[in-house]
Amino acid sequence: PVAPEVPTTPAQPDNPSESNPEKPSQTALKNGVYSVPLTNYKTGTTTASSMNHYLKTPATVTVKNGQATIDIETSNASIMGMMSNYRFNGIKATASGNHWLVTLPVTDLNKTVATSMTISMNGTVIEQPQADMVFEVEKAVRLGDVPTDTKPVTPSTPEKPAGDTPVATPDTSNDVA
Repeated sequence: PVAPEVPTTPAQPDNPSESNPEKPSQTALKNGVYSVPLTNYKTGTTTASSMNHYLKTPATVTVKNGQATIDIETSNASIMGMMSNYRFNGIKATASGNHWLVTLPVTDLNKTVATSMTISMNGTVIEQPQADMVFEVEKAVRLGDVPTDTKPVTPSTPEKPAGDTPVATPDTSNDVA
């Protein structure tokens, strides 16, 4: 019974996270909406990627329950029209207007995110670039809270009008006729 306690005890006093300020646990964003600067690098390097010309920074990041929904705007509609199959750590992003939306674990914002996409022109694939995206979480600016009031309103609003209005109208028409 004493042996299992011995490995646990040394692991607790040993504090590797205190000597590594870049650990996700120390800079993980809490629930809220943030403006987070980002930079794209050529894969495996610290050389700026040309993607920095086509994606606006900062991104808007909404954090809720350990998940970060990332909203990155492209520089214009024609650039957006050339991009497809945009992936972040293998997760496909959704196009919405001139924006790309993807949800990742919030801890991924503290690591290099591997991105890839397809660039096409007139239906012809030109290239399939890859880049390393780095979010500057330490420079994040909190914009506000995550909206939470939508759940109770949605179910109750349709039920009342749907049940009350049709019942009253036929009864009145039948009595008059």
